[in-house]
Amino acid sequence: MKRLKGLLLTICLAVMITLVAPSFFPQTNIISTVQAASKITISKKTLKLTVGKSKTIKLKGLTKAQAKKVKWTSSKKTIATVKNGKIKAIKAGTATITAKYIGKKYKCKLTVSKSSVKSSSTTKSSSGSSSSGSSSGSSGSGGTVYWTPSGSVYHTDRNCSTLSRSKTVLSGSISASGKSRACKVCS
Repeated sequence: MKRLKGLLLTICLAVMITLVAPSFFPQTNIISTVQAASKITISKKTLKLTVGKSKTIKLKGLTKAQAKKVKWTSSKKTIATVKNGKIKAIKAGTATITAKYIGKKYKCKLTVSKSSVKSSSTTKSSSGSSSSGSSSGSSGSGGTVYWTPSGSVYHTDRNCSTLSRSKTVLSGSISASGKSRACKVCS
């Protein structure tokens, strides 16, 4: 009789734990978390960008709340940076962008190339006059200007005091820079 009572009590407890535990202890629902993680994919496995351009990638299969928990990293921060899935190309080269969620890593192979914009041999100086073969200012470098990826102006002098604070300085033509204004300090 004692064995029967003990067996019935064990069965009752097992049924109650099965019915009640998921609502009181959501972390016990490990199987659904693993199943959900197996349906997650990265939106781009390979990506090509040019210097100065940005592109946002994401993990597909996540809710907005889950997406906020994804940790994004770049294998080479000098080539590209990433924040919340937004990749910003800094200089030519290759890097791997990694998204980590619930212990699993999702990777995107990134190739950054130099800008393919061809430069014009005639450029306008800040005074509005045309000059052929060289940029305005004292650079004397045959039309080469300098800029930072996040800056809003181009510089005619590589040694401009405002450029000295920047870690990444790019060079090329005015059209390659994508900047429409010249620096007031060095121009």
